[in-house]
Amino acid sequence: ELTGEIPASFSQLRQLTLLHLFRNHLHGGIPPFVADLPNLEVLQVWENNFTLELPERLGSNGRLMKLDAATNRLTGLIPNSLCRGGRLETLILMDNSLFGPIPEELGACKSLIRVRVARNFLNGTIPAGLFDLPSADMLELSDNFFSGELPPRIAGRSLGTLVLSNNQITGGIPPSVGDLAGLQKLLMESNMLSGEIPAQIGRLKNLSNLNLSGNGIGGPIPAELAGCTSLGSIDLSRNNLTGEIPVEITHLQNLNTLNLSWNQLVGGIPQQVERMHSLTLFDLSYNNLSGKIPMGGQLFVFNESSYAGNPGLCGRPLRLAPCSPSNSGPSVCTTTPSQPLTPSKVLLTVGILAAAAIASVAAVVAARSCWSRGNYPNRWRMTAFQRLDFTVDDVVECLREDNV
Repeated sequence: ELTGEIPASFSQLRQLTLLHLFRNHLHGGIPPFVADLPNLEVLQVWENNFTLELPERLGSNGRLMKLDAATNRLTGLIPNSLCRGGRLETLILMDNSLFGPIPEELGACKSLIRVRVARNFLNGTIPAGLFDLPSADMLELSDNFFSGELPPRIAGRSLGTLVLSNNQITGGIPPSVGDLAGLQKLLMESNMLSGEIPAQIGRLKNLSNLNLSGNGIGGPIPAELAGCTSLGSIDLSRNNLTGEIPVEITHLQNLNTLNLSWNQLVGGIPQQVERMHSLTLFDLSYNNLSGKIPMGGQLFVFNESSYAGNPGLCGRPLRLAPCSPSNSGPSVCTTTPSQPLTPSKVLLTVGILAAAAIASVAAVVAARSCWSRGNYPNRWRMTAFQRLDFTVDDVVECLREDNV
């Protein structure tokens, strides 16, 4: 719960190697003398109220290994001297108001393991070297204003998280992303990416979260995605994807989120989707899909919103679009819901309901008579009934003048 500013007397701590001031209420600027501490290796000042710029010469002592200044009110540029000694491993500056580009010198800092600069106002092209760090396990650059294209080479067998969401990155997704053997999260949503989804992504056996939504990606959904056997979430919504939903994607038994909405997909929904018992979010809305909606397995829990905006679809979730033989094969009803009720239909329906009521009353009277005479049945008998796939409304819809 410390308050105030960093004391000027700290400048005398010439042997200081670690300065931990995180989670306090300190304010003001980080004094320039901090950059001149000759032995400083670790500077952690996250979750304070520091303002102004980072010391311009920070890291020039050649010993800095870890800098964490997240969640402050820092502005200005990222110093280009942070990795002057080639020892910097951790750079965490997220949740500030930093602006300008990432220095090219950081792209050449091969010692970096973790880079997190999300939620700032950084811009320019991301240095290509950041995508080729031999020891990096996390690269989080989301919620900035980065632009330009991704480099053709993206490497790093230790990289587990690559987050570039909510920027202005253009161009295609490099096929070399399939070389990131340890990648678990690939998040590139809300950019300006184009081209097609590279089939090489299917080589990522450890990938659990794939989000490419909100871009301009076209072409088909690659069937090779079925090779990402650890996938739990796929979001490809709000793109320009075409073609049919590949049946291979139904082999992903761990998938709990599948969002393909707002694309230009055609064809039917693969029947095998019924076998995906882990699905908790399923959205195919606003495409050009057609045919009958499968209703088996986990699909039973999804309502009309999962299929809205597909005029060619029919089936139970879409109450106003019953299936007909022409678009789905055998079905309960072949008429449209707009057909008005005629007096004969009303009379027949009332007659059916009245007969059912009389039968129910007779059954109750007979049962009470049996019990009152002491004629208890020797045992219960269970009769199984299979639920029919139509409702009373469907019966009424199917009534025609020629069968009343």
